[in-house]
Amino acid sequence: MTRGKRRLVAVAAAVVLLAAGCGDDDDDVDSAADETTTTAAEGSETEASETEASETEGSEGGAGEALEVTAVDYEFQGAPDEVQAGLVELTFTNDGAVAHEFAVAELGDTDIEAFVTEFSPALEGGPFPEYVQNVAVPATVEAGGSVETSFLLAEGEYALFCTLDGKAPEAGETTTTAAPDGPPPEEESGPAHHTIGMIQPLSVTAGDAGELPEADGSIVARDYDFEVDVQAGEQTVTFVNEGPDQVHHAVLFPFAEGVDEAQAESVLEAFLSSTDEEAPPPPELDFAAAEGKLNDTGIFSAGLGQTITENFESGRTYAAVCFIQDRSGGPPHVVAHGMKEVFTVE
Repeated sequence: MTRGKRRLVAVAAAVVLLAAGCGDDDDDVDSAADETTTTAAEGSETEASETEASETEGSEGGAGEALEVTAVDYEFQGAPDEVQAGLVELTFTNDGAVAHEFAVAELGDTDIEAFVTEFSPALEGGPFPEYVQNVAVPATVEAGGSVETSFLLAEGEYALFCTLDGKAPEAGETTTTAAPDGPPPEEESGPAHHTIGMIQPLSVTAGDAGELPEADGSIVARDYDFEVDVQAGEQTVTFVNEGPDQVHHAVLFPFAEGVDEAQAESVLEAFLSSTDEEAPPPPELDFAAAEGKLNDTGIFSAGLGQTITENFESGRTYAAVCFIQDRSGGPPHVVAHGMKEVFTVE
């Protein structure tokens, strides 16, 4: 799917992954929120795992682990059994025929089989398992693509998995369903990938605290608002979740040239409150302006975040929107709490 189409699907469904790690509030989550938003919990240095993950220096951000993982239909290749907590420098490549994501959710003492069953309601906006505390979803990649990002990961026992449901084609078939002159094609749906084997355990051991590399701009999420500080042009931007309790991400909406912030607020409010899932997007929303330029952020629990590459146009108005639901389930944050920020790049 195209970036614009992906946004429309996210709005209509109100969830894409939607808080893959939202558990009930507890001392561990509160403790993570009390840490600085650009560092992961400190711990003793441990011996590096004998995997493809290796220790490297993060740019202006201390030591991190270099991790190279490849997604295929339907498994992760090159994924280690163990990494150190702190800064992770991920290269995620998709050699499959459909989109895949790199998502980790903390398991505690729960086995993966139980997690697969108990996590399913969260994908429909329901409550999440109590044991799922920390979460990081730093990368979603279309078929044939690759992404590099630095992100923070806290110590714990995790599942590495993919919740997307694109269906890989059978021999002689295609991956899409669309009329030749119709809208951008969508991947044919199938079962969620983590239910058909695209899931494995990942142990995150104690490690030196790492900081995200220095960046040109920032998007900060809090319960329940955003603070956006970005410039015009291509740049590296940090996304951090300061919580203190909820899981957040930022989906970026571009508006057409000449649309000011007041108009954007009105258009976005009407669009998000519409109950007609078949209605086309309003003309004031210009998804084409984001193609190849903007990246929606990953999903992170409090105290965690990542670096992403963005390219904002001078004078254009944008909106950052959160579609994650609360830990107890319910409507997305933009619906329940008005969590969005409209801004113009000067």
